[in-house]
Amino acid sequence: MTRYNTDSGSWDGPSPEEMAERVRLAGPTPDEWTRFMSLRGELFAAIAASLAEDGHCKSYEGALSIDLPNYFEDKATSDDYGWHRADAWSITCHCYLVGPNRHYRWAGKKFSEALQKAETDLRAWIRGDFSLRHDERD
Repeated sequence: MTRYNTDSGSWDGPSPEEMAERVRLAGPTPDEWTRFMSLRGELFAAIAASLAEDGHCKSYEGALSIDLPNYFEDKATSDDYGWHRADAWSITCHCYLVGPNRHYRWAGKKFSEALQKAETDLRAWIRGDFSLRHDERD
């Protein structure tokens, strides 16, 4: 377990080399990055199709971002004082034309978890299935 000494301000935990490896392994891997960019392409194609039918849109259509864990989340292990959050990695999407709402966020302990949730929802919404809502998932 990582220990924090409030008097000295020091952490007992992984070395800088171990931290670099932990960050590298957390993702995104080249395959996950390819999946993310493919999903982005699918989303943009759906936006283009929607705009061809009706030009009403918002300036942020299809804006995607990835939020990475902070230093303490990457340094922590699963039982470290709540630093290892279940939503440390996240993907955010702002899209008026595709999906049941306008702003979405999918999260996980690893990038792969957030990506899988985003892929599931966005692909369902692109098909027109709005029964799966991201904010109602377990």
